[in-house]
Amino acid sequence: MQHKRYILIFLSIFSLICISAISLSFYANPYDIDSVFYPKESISYFGGTRTAKAAHIIEGNYDAFILGSSRSEIGINPRHSLWGTFKTYNASLAGSNFIETHKVFKTIIKHKKPKLILLALDYSLFSRSRSTSADFNLSRFDDSNSSFSSFFKEHLSKESIEKSFRTLKYTKNELPAKHRQGQKFGQLTFLNTIRKNGQHNLIFSTLEKKVIHNNEAYSSKGYSVSKLSLLHELIQTCVDQKIKLIIIISPIHALQLMAFKQMGIWDDFLSWKKKLTSISSTPNKIPLYDFTDLSTFISEKVPTHKNSTTMQWFWETSHYNEPMGNLILSRVLDPSSPIKKSFGIKLTHNNVDHEISKQRTKLDLYEQENSNLRSKILALIKPRN
Repeated sequence: MQHKRYILIFLSIFSLICISAISLSFYANPYDIDSVFYPKESISYFGGTRTAKAAHIIEGNYDAFILGSSRSEIGINPRHSLWGTFKTYNASLAGSNFIETHKVFKTIIKHKKPKLILLALDYSLFSRSRSTSADFNLSRFDDSNSSFSSFFKEHLSKESIEKSFRTLKYTKNELPAKHRQGQKFGQLTFLNTIRKNGQHNLIFSTLEKKVIHNNEAYSSKGYSVSKLSLLHELIQTCVDQKIKLIIIISPIHALQLMAFKQMGIWDDFLSWKKKLTSISSTPNKIPLYDFTDLSTFISEKVPTHKNSTTMQWFWETSHYNEPMGNLILSRVLDPSSPIKKSFGIKLTHNNVDHEISKQRTKLDLYEQENSNLRSKILALIKPRN
């Protein structure tokens, strides 16, 4: 009889803990999911994980989506007036690969009837070495998860409890939300670091850790052909279901392109762009805009140690800011936009070889004009070899 009593006590305590955790998660609502217990407008913290974004896509009322990596997550505003009557959600995922992007797309078309997809691509999405995150596999993006496992992740997991307490802390201190409609705000991500250490230090530390010595995202093994086949499948689905699709190659600073060249992946990067052009233009003629064309925008001056002025268009070499994202939206969504066509070259089967040749020449010239920056990159690369 004694052991039955202990089991009953254990089950009672366990049930109480579960009920408390569920109540906390419903009240705090860290993933900003519709709840009768707590109004969405009151939430001041949103974790922005795959768990949250999957729930938003499935439960939300959206008909246009932004897909991509952290670049488009931070840089492209789903609330911009250029979206017009579209109800847009930024479904971009930080630290992702194109397998994840494709699964997000499949989730969208399974639960919604999208009218427009803006697909923001970057080279790291197609890395051979980049793996799928554990968080992704536990989210509703993974069809193998049951309703119970999704509920557990969103209300009973260690992560949900931690984020619930963080939400209460943010709300109490009246701190701003980290995300809205799937967009992660760059000011909250980068501005404090820039104010503390300067943008020059942020740029080169990010370039060293996230690019030069990031063998998972920028592997010397080249890009994945199998992930390109998923892109082909995504395009064909959009064509078959009459979904308007716009593809962009997200801008990165010319300094990072110079790093690509010195790392030995510049040729693979250019080859990847030619593959994208072939897949998008034959036979469906899906618009593909290349924003890595060494325009004056992506070649803006890098701040020096002594110069506290921040860059106009970039947080660091990988991530552009919302003003640049607004220029991108003007270029691709507004035919009457005054944005010059030289920003965002529209790649086609007919012009891609010529444009690639021009980009080689432009980068050579940029290197010649910025030999001091080239020396800094070479110094960062040495430990990689």
